[in-house]
Amino acid sequence: MAGQVLPGSVIGITVNGEEVQCELESSLSITPNTTENDPCKPSSTESYKSATWTDPTIDSKSWEITFNAKAFADAVAFNNLDMIDLLVNGDPIVEVQFYTKQHPDYDFDEIAIFSGKGILSLDDWTAPAEGESTYSGTITGKGKPTFVRTPITT
Repeated sequence: MAGQVLPGSVIGITVNGEEVQCELESSLSITPNTTENDPCKPSSTESYKSATWTDPTIDSKSWEITFNAKAFADAVAFNNLDMIDLLVNGDPIVEVQFYTKQHPDYDFDEIAIFSGKGILSLDDWTAPAEGESTYSGTITGKGKPTFVRTPITT
């Protein structure tokens, strides 16, 4: 189906191969990190107030995945307790995927998978007086990720 808008609910995250449970929201950002060269002073024949165009150079690229989800008090993988366990007792360098999930009631032309190795951090774990507890995390990219688009064949 060409031109079909992709609902956010069919995009998921896995951490070390486990899907983040009860995810509420996630985002992927990829950023070229640039440096702007300082412009030269105008020559004697140029107006001293003339504007110059910037010509930045790309020094590096970085990526980051952020997410928030409902917190759990039991052994539902991957959840807030797994995240804290990795940070306190394990290795915060994780394999992560940000991907489109195929659903039986939502048909689209291709699956997209962004994956890589990143450093996990717990941004916050909120515990309101009323309502459900949630947590949020960030995975800061470590090296070059991969991106694969796979057509769906029927």
